[in-house]
Amino acid sequence: MFLSRSSHKQIVALYEARLKDAEGCLAEERSEKEFYRNAWLERLGLKFPVPKPAEVTAISPSAPVTVPSEREQRKTFTLDKSEWTKEDHDWYADYWAKPKLKKGVPGEELEYWYFQEHGSRLPVEVFLDRYYPA
Repeated sequence: MFLSRSSHKQIVALYEARLKDAEGCLAEERSEKEFYRNAWLERLGLKFPVPKPAEVTAISPSAPVTVPSEREQRKTFTLDKSEWTKEDHDWYADYWAKPKLKKGVPGEELEYWYFQEHGSRLPVEVFLDRYYPA
């Protein structure tokens, strides 16, 4: 079947109009869904405030930026032990800290070196992987 240019333009215009109409209906449905969602959340007492974007302020330091030395960073590093159990603390002390202290690693650097070697892994996992590899 052959279409003339004018009939082709008419068909394209017709489909574009239908698409625009469908997009309008979809946007209306989205806003209605959001309205009822917010109404239910409000009724249940669950209001979530919409955060405003933070204002960006330019900072020009008045003093030069100083970076602590590597040794100072090693001393002040703190390992996140919030997920550790009592057993993890015991394994860390017995199988990591005591042998390292015997080798002469300073006590304040133990957490730094543990993180360098094992990341955020639990001490029990590290011990089992080291002495009982899969």
